[in-house]
Amino acid sequence: MTNTKVSEVSEGGVALGENKFAEGQIIDEAVKAGEIVELTAEGHVVLCNGTDGVFLGVAKEHEEFDLDTDITSGKKIDVITEGYAVVFLCDINQTYYAGEFFYCHYDTPGSLRNTANGHPAAKLLRTINSGDTVAIVKLMR
Repeated sequence: MTNTKVSEVSEGGVALGENKFAEGQIIDEAVKAGEIVELTAEGHVVLCNGTDGVFLGVAKEHEEFDLDTDITSGKKIDVITEGYAVVFLCDINQTYYAGEFFYCHYDTPGSLRNTANGHPAAKLLRTINSGDTVAIVKLMR
């Protein structure tokens, strides 16, 4: 079975274990819990696309929205900056094993990819299979 929703691999939230947060960040676009975000020069959060700012972390769930639903623009969200989290992936066309590195993928904003692109953003915690679009990772800082 492929895992395509945060709720399929998480027990009620994106943050797993002890994490650090950037609290109360305003988002400038719709963001889903588990998507990779960056901070703009204006101090707002957008999907990590490599052009607007600096990698910040993973969007945390919001109390007003279902775990698998977009959080609307203009809301304040918490961002997981360190620790373990459920994240979105792209281009998973084979099996990847625990310990493999994942990187910000700018062609698919908000996702991580196994293709090297600068410093790794996260390390895979559990094996994933072809077709998975969410996984549990340890953020690299």
